[in-house]
Order: sequence, then structure tokens, then C-alpha cells
Amino acid sequence: MKPDIEKIKKSITALRDVLVDFLKNGQRDAVISQKLNSICSRGSEVRFVESALFSDCLICIESIVFAGGRYDGLKIEDYHGFLRGAAKSMWRIDPEKYSDFYVLSSGQCRTFLEVHFEDASLFGGTCRKSSWAGFQVTQQLCNFLDCNGAVELYRSIIEDICLPLINDDQSIDSFFELSGIWGILSEKVASNFSNVVRASAECVKSEVVEFQQVDKGGREFGELCEKASLNSSSLLFEVISTPSREPKVQINTDHMAFQNERSLELLLNAWGRMEHDAFGGRKQLLSDIRNDWGRKARDLYQGDEVIELSIKTN
Repeated sequence: MKPDIEKIKKSITALRDVLVDFLKNGQRDAVISQKLNSICSRGSEVRFVESALFSDCLICIESIVFAGGRYDGLKIEDYHGFLRGAAKSMWRIDPEKYSDFYVLSSGQCRTFLEVHFEDASLFGGTCRKSSWAGFQVTQQLCNFLDCNGAVELYRSIIEDICLPLINDDQSIDSFFELSGIWGILSEKVASNFSNVVRASAECVKSEVVEFQQVDKGGREFGELCEKASLNSSSLLFEVISTPSREPKVQINTDHMAFQNERSLELLLNAWGRMEHDAFGGRKQLLSDIRNDWGRKARDLYQGDEVIELSIKTN
């Protein structure tokens, strides 16, 4: 099975035009998250959206191509027509790093993917700030309009990119890097998009989990987490920004990991496999995240404050 490069390029152009039109017609602040706002200045919407969509697609390809040494069995040169446009887009962002790929030849496809895969700069494969930016903007647009059109188009792009690269006995969510995003996309297309992203209070019975920091005087320092149905079998939890310094964390009660007596062991093993299968800069990124997470957990549990867990059911 060969990728339909022309279909992929037309779909990306169509989605880009939809997103850019919406951004330019006064809804920019409603769609661009705070994290992305600093890298999408007014007047740069076209380049931002195009780069974001190309970056998402490259992450998909790299997650499959570099998983467990699979490259030798893949004909990545079949993607030359698509990668040529992606390489030129990355050159516009960083002319020095991508100077060799401005006119990408078929024989340079693997080298270009390796460079992008380990690139920690804007829209590079290991850049946290811009990771899955195309999906984030598409999601925000669909939330705002309460419609599925853009996310359906985004899903078709990811499907057309990934399916030619995987075996008949595999699916896109067989790859750890893609399982979360693919699970969300599949379920959002199949159901009401806004209810998947943000469960309605009228439809969801949630359990509030309070991590209370109690000092020696018995004072409590507030709610940090809640249990909620997020209508997803792959999303572990959702992080929602709040006006305060503490985020709102929703733990997904639909995920099997939280319905198992060995939940913690299962979650750690899943992370271990994801990190084990990663390559180059992404492997280092996952290791750094693991260390950062461990330090944050240590800081929460150290000091004079005692952290207690109580569960309340609404």
C-alpha cells in the first residue's frame, strides 16, 4: 500500500485554509491556547498553521519509522512528495539547520526525518512547546464551533499518513507515541466532540479527589484532582488551566488502568515501554520528563506539610 501523496497535500491545504480563515476572522484568541499564543503572532497565521500541521504529520511518520528499528522494512521514499514540502516548511523556520533539505531529494528522506526527530527547536520533533500544535488548534476550533468537520479532516490526514507504514496486523494505536492522539480522534469523530473534550456536568457523574496539604494547624490547601468520565479508552487524564497556580486534573475513570488493582505498576510499565521504544532526542526527552515528574512528586511530599488523600462523591 502506497501513500496517496496528492490526497494528503490537498487535505492539509484544505484544513490549513479553514484554520487560518477562522483565526483571521476575529477568533484567534479563542482558538490559540496560551502556550501557542507566543509563537503565533498576528500576520503569521498561515505559516504557523502550515508548520504545525506538517510537524504533526512528521511526528506521526517518525513515531512509526523509528519504533523498534522498523526503518529497514519501510519504503519511506514513497513519501518523498510530501516530505519535500515539509522540509521546505522547516527550512523557513530554521534555514541553517535544514539548509541541506531545501530541495529534498529522495535519498535524503531518512536523514531529514532523523534531523527533525531530534530537533528541540520550534516545530521540531522534541519541542514540547509546539508538539501536536496542529491538533491543538483544530481541537480548539471544534470546541468553539461545536462541530466535527475540522477534526474529521485532521483524522483523515493522520490516517492517510500512517496506514501505509504499518503492518496488516497493526493499528495506529499500536504505537505508544500515537495511541493517545489516535484514541481521542477516533472517539471525537464517533461522538459529540465537545462532550469528549470536556465532559458535560449534566451527563457525567464525577468523583472529586482532593489532595489536601495540611499543615500543623490543620489548614487545608485546596483541591487538585477529580475523577471524571472522559469518554476515552486511551486518555489517562486531562489537564485544564485555571486562574490559580494549581491546574485542574481530571483522572479518566474510563481508562482500564484505573480499574485495575495493579494500576500503578501498569502505568509505570507502559511508560517504560514507551521510553524503551523511543529513539534519539525523543528518548532523552521522555527521560527528562520522567525525572521532572519525579522531582515534582518528591517536592510535594517533602517538608513540614503532610499530603493526605480524601475522596468525595458528588
